[in-house]
Amino acid sequence: MKRVTRFHPPPKKGLLRLKHTKGFDPMKTSLTLSGECWQADLAHPIDISIPLDFFGAQPGAFGIQRAAAQPYTVGEFVLDTREGGSVNCFNVQLNPHGNGTHTECVGHILNKRIYINDILKQPMFPVRLVTVTPRTCASVDDKVHGPSTPEDLVIDVESLTSVLSKESVPTGGGVVLRTLPNEVGKQSRSYRQKRPAYLTPASMTYLVLLGVCHLLLDVPSVDRDDDDGALVAHHLFWEVPQGSHEVVGEVSTKTITEMVYIPEEVPDGLYLANLQIPSFCLDAAPSRPLLYRMEQVPS
Repeated sequence: MKRVTRFHPPPKKGLLRLKHTKGFDPMKTSLTLSGECWQADLAHPIDISIPLDFFGAQPGAFGIQRAAAQPYTVGEFVLDTREGGSVNCFNVQLNPHGNGTHTECVGHILNKRIYINDILKQPMFPVRLVTVTPRTCASVDDKVHGPSTPEDLVIDVESLTSVLSKESVPTGGGVVLRTLPNEVGKQSRSYRQKRPAYLTPASMTYLVLLGVCHLLLDVPSVDRDDDDGALVAHHLFWEVPQGSHEVVGEVSTKTITEMVYIPEEVPDGLYLANLQIPSFCLDAAPSRPLLYRMEQVPS
């Protein structure tokens, strides 16, 4: 009997089926996506997370203090081999939202405690990687709710419609947004010096209409870092009424992953994603999204 994995939420059309390919490299997997056969190369994952270096340069956002690691110490008993300890055993302090790549769920904006480890039950799903160039508020037609300046950089709906359509977004899958310029410095940037780009309400509404279940992007937040606490784009994505922190209807199973870094040499296109997180009972957790290259198999 062939093993079939169904990706959550179950798509109405174009069911994605995953199975090991017979007679080929065991690290390659064949998939049926919207009636078409694809092959994913599991032997060569592309890690788009930012490594969190507790002892060196690391990214930071929202003024949150940097992540830190200190050896467990009781009196003169120090668990650090460099200080005479028999092993290394470190206490870690971090905030997922400001200390690098992280994945969050609807619990981020709700009073009810909803945890990312309960929401992300199917960590493998197809994604479409696209590249966009943020534009200034003054140069786009989209309206921005709350405070903004003409110089703010935004990802507007026109930029998204030029690279994404209903047909290009995998059913039940996600979208990965890479912004230009794509400097390597994103991996250690402190966003206190320069405000990062963010999504306009119109662009987030468009992503919702496309059926995006998992959104991954290389900025610290889908919303402006200082928007008077409105988090308009977050509310739109998870379909929570603006200004509300209460569950309305079914709890959304969609996720947002922020502060990824997609290397320049990775081309736009269709990938199989593996979104890895620790089993934290929190609204968000540090994450390690992996992308696997896919190629269509002739029928």
